[in-house]
Amino acid sequence: MFPKILKPKTVEQFLIDGNIVEVPKSRVSFKLWEGVPFKHKPKELPILNFKGKAMFAQLAILNLLSKHGWNVSWIIVQEKTPLTPIFLNQWIDLPLKNQINQPISESYIRETLNEVANTNNGNFMGCWDLFAWKDDGFLFVETKQSKIESIESSKNKWIKAAFKYGLNQDNFLIVEWEAKNNI
Repeated sequence: MFPKILKPKTVEQFLIDGNIVEVPKSRVSFKLWEGVPFKHKPKELPILNFKGKAMFAQLAILNLLSKHGWNVSWIIVQEKTPLTPIFLNQWIDLPLKNQINQPISESYIRETLNEVANTNNGNFMGCWDLFAWKDDGFLFVETKQSKIESIESSKNKWIKAAFKYGLNQDNFLIVEWEAKNNI
């Protein structure tokens, strides 16, 4: 199901409606990018070297999943527009507003995302970083930088909404990543 490098080796626990749910978690290391940095990038995302190309962890993980037959989108939700996420599969060195939004075309996939959003107070706030689908399977992937990031409360609300919709821990994966100078 997962690329070997993303195969879960541990779990992260969530409390959902009084029950402890264990979400699979993998760990991966990337080399830091040593070339010319992006001038425009969201937040303070480190630039990584993924197979000789500069990219963020979200896109490196997206590429790993894509290579193994998954359709994947990086979903960016802005506070000012929580009803209209941006769907990316690449980063162009331009401001976010100039990125190429590639909404998901498959209606049953859009329907799943929209139903989870409807269950989540009618918006996409807290949607996990990546949404992947393959055959009949769906997978929300949250990327977090090891020892720097933690799961935000809005992400907990999203997983709770997804469970209410009918998804379960097998539809979720946390990828904890680290950036190193040398691998």
